[in-house]
Amino acid sequence: MQIGIIGLPNVGKSTLFNALAKARAEVANYPFTTTDKNIGVVPVPDERVEKLGELLQPEKLTFATIEFVDIAGLVRGASKGEGLGNRFLAHIREVDCILHLVRGFQNPDVVHIEGSINPLRDIEVVNTELALSDLETLDRRIDKFTKVKNSEERELLLKAKETLSTGERSNENFEIGNAEFKMNFLLTTKPTLYVLNIDEDSHDNSKEFLQVNDFARIHQSQALAFPLKIESELAEMELNERKKMREEWGLSGKGFVELIRKSYELLDLVTFFTIKGRETKAWAIPRGTSVHHAAGKVHSEMEEGFIRAEVIHFQDFQRCGSMARVKEEGALKTEGKEYLVQDGDILLFKFKN
Repeated sequence: MQIGIIGLPNVGKSTLFNALAKARAEVANYPFTTTDKNIGVVPVPDERVEKLGELLQPEKLTFATIEFVDIAGLVRGASKGEGLGNRFLAHIREVDCILHLVRGFQNPDVVHIEGSINPLRDIEVVNTELALSDLETLDRRIDKFTKVKNSEERELLLKAKETLSTGERSNENFEIGNAEFKMNFLLTTKPTLYVLNIDEDSHDNSKEFLQVNDFARIHQSQALAFPLKIESELAEMELNERKKMREEWGLSGKGFVELIRKSYELLDLVTFFTIKGRETKAWAIPRGTSVHHAAGKVHSEMEEGFIRAEVIHFQDFQRCGSMARVKEEGALKTEGKEYLVQDGDILLFKFKN
């Protein structure tokens, strides 16, 4: 599951990526510094993992991870190939969700490709290019159904095209009888988190952020204001020093922790834990995953030879404090392969070798 970081050039995408993933994507004051996508694996902060570490004292403690993809900046005309737009749009098509970084900071030394700070205009520039690319995709698919009489799929594609033509987002899927016709091949259906990169002395109640937040809410998305420059500096500090500086500088929110968690929610993932052996580990899986397929996340042999799973919820384990007490209190449940994993489940898999 990947989150693509997109936006106009010079809004801070590679800076954000570097701070998140400790990668070495080049950062410079001109467009198209990043000419290919960069992928970074980022651990997801989770207090439950830390608590399990305290209770179990394993040799190794591993957090769940998600992938961020740094995608080079889009410009006007990207859907027609401007600024290597076709390649970059293809990279966006491959990700599951979008983190749309928008410039809200003032800095005369960093060129703004549109000439001025205007977050809503910049969002519209990028979203228009995504919509234009989707319209071309829809036209190609509609052509395939042209000779098919009474094609429900064609009617739904035409409906999606009409929606996009009015400037609105298309629905991700439609019902056809008892089945779903998914539109997740479209860029504009991808879940989006809008992140306004603000000055260090700005706040999340600024006029610009309130406008971006309203825009996101209207379009069934979320928004976050983020002083990227100062948060990037804080990310290099030790935890205690970071907390101290956040308090001294009066920074609200939890910085990158909040951004990563919101990204995790955007992907609609849940976390389960495994605690057997020398490692306690958190795993990320899509919501609605069966315990049978969750076993395959750990190892393919577990899925192939799956018999059952013993399930303890994290809160029950924390309350009991040990596996022996969990069993005494009857908090250990046995589930078959159809059980849907819930966020916070601790799973012990039983399988045939």
